[in-house]
Amino acid sequence: MGAVSALDPWVLDVAAALGIPATDVPADLRAGLLDLTREIEELIGPSAGPMTGLLLGVAVGRGIAPSGAVETIRSVLVSHRDQHAPASTEPLEPAPGADTSVPLARDAATTDDRSR
Repeated sequence: MGAVSALDPWVLDVAAALGIPATDVPADLRAGLLDLTREIEELIGPSAGPMTGLLLGVAVGRGIAPSGAVETIRSVLVSHRDQHAPASTEPLEPAPGADTSVPLARDAATTDDRSR
C-alpha cells in the first residue's frame, strides 16, 4: 500500500481544495480505486484509467456511493476481460517438422526485387 501512502498528501490537499472532507475519501477506497485503475490501464490502455476516474466521479456526483461505483466498474472490467480473453492460454507450438524460420524484411524485399 506504499503507492497510496505516497499519494495521501496530494489526495487530501486536492480534496480539501474541492471542499471534500477527508472522511469521504478513505484510504481503503483510494487503494481499491488505484488497484482498479491499474488493472484497467493494463487491459484497456493508459488513457482508460483517467477516463474511468472521470466516469466514477460523475456517477458519484449523481448519487451512486463511491464503493458501489468502484464495484460496478470492476464488474464491467471482469466482463470485458472475459469477453476479450484469448481462446487458449496454451502456448502455441509449431507442428512437428514445420519451418520456424522467419524471413527478414530485407530478405523479402530482395526476393520481391528478383521476381520482377
